[in-house]
Amino acid sequence: MAEFPSARGERDRLQQSGLAVRKVTSFSVASMPSQLAVGLQYNREKVAALHFTAGPDQHRIEPSLATPDTTDIDREVLTTTKSIYAQLQVQPIAILKLTAGLRYDDLEFDVDLHARDDTFAAAVSSGLGSKVQSSDSRTSPKVGAALQVLDTGAQTVTLYANYALGLKSPYAFSDFYSNLATSSVVPDLSVSTLRSYEVGLQGGSKDGGFQWRAGVWDTTQK
Repeated sequence: MAEFPSARGERDRLQQSGLAVRKVTSFSVASMPSQLAVGLQYNREKVAALHFTAGPDQHRIEPSLATPDTTDIDREVLTTTKSIYAQLQVQPIAILKLTAGLRYDDLEFDVDLHARDDTFAAAVSSGLGSKVQSSDSRTSPKVGAALQVLDTGAQTVTLYANYALGLKSPYAFSDFYSNLATSSVVPDLSVSTLRSYEVGLQGGSKDGGFQWRAGVWDTTQK
């Protein structure tokens, strides 16, 4: 009878809720057509994750003398995100639109490690305990411009460019406690800053029946 190597199994439960509200107002500033968009977002995401050793039938293998450690991840992660933003667009001349925006994000992480999690003992011995909370926030500006370079009456082509700062939220599985196997230092759940540049062309028919877009962007994560 052939023997099969044990495989990895995963059982996750995701609970997610949230809301988004956006208000757009059009008006004029010094005779320039303008538009202001403001909004807020809220998101709550809870993941209960269990990664375990499984047999060929994907059933869990219980701990034994031969395989005492059959679970590598057993934790609950609650992530709450609250955001507010505003973006102003003005049109000083018919073929040019200028955009400036500002966004504020507040993130909260609540990690509950269960006893079978491989990082449980290290977290407790480090003094953090099995329940670890972390929070961070970022203010992210954005500026952009769009210049119409062609108008045939039926088709338009616009050259655009944008610059923005943003954020990358950490992932509380691969990023959290990821180096405990080689280091006694426990990493935190810090948010990374993103710096992005974008330039490109977009166009299509004025009736909206055909649209196209081509762009190049560069993003650096710090």
